[in-house]
Amino acid sequence: MKRTMRQKDKCIFALKFDTDQKIDNTRLNLYVKMLVGKVHSNVFDMTNDDSDEQLHLIRCDEPIDFEHLHQTHKAKNILQGYHVTVIEVYEAEALAVSFVNRSLHQSMTLSRLRQWIGEHRWQQDVFACLCIQNGTNAEIELMSPEG
Repeated sequence: MKRTMRQKDKCIFALKFDTDQKIDNTRLNLYVKMLVGKVHSNVFDMTNDDSDEQLHLIRCDEPIDFEHLHQTHKAKNILQGYHVTVIEVYEAEALAVSFVNRSLHQSMTLSRLRQWIGEHRWQQDVFACLCIQNGTNAEIELMSPEG
């Protein structure tokens, strides 16, 4: 089923810090645990090398209680002396996959995409591979979480 309204992801959010200084991983993980409670989470550093802010994507194994998260953030929105901004993330509807390095002497194929994404994820999350262009780019439509 194709959705008409974009939905916020129930298991993912991001934290932005207005600094180019590296945030301590131990403190960041404790802060995330305080925000999401006992829900197991993975933290991914998404910061660009030349950025003047730090960006971390948090993916939880279970749905997040965003009301609790926002209340906790409101009470403690400073970490290591830097202001923390919570960013809610929308669910992805499609992916554009491209080879970054054209020196790879392999062309993009459906079987290679399935291998990169993983067969289990492909079966669970991919609705269709819409096209593969020039052996270097692919467009993938994802399954609607409603079924």
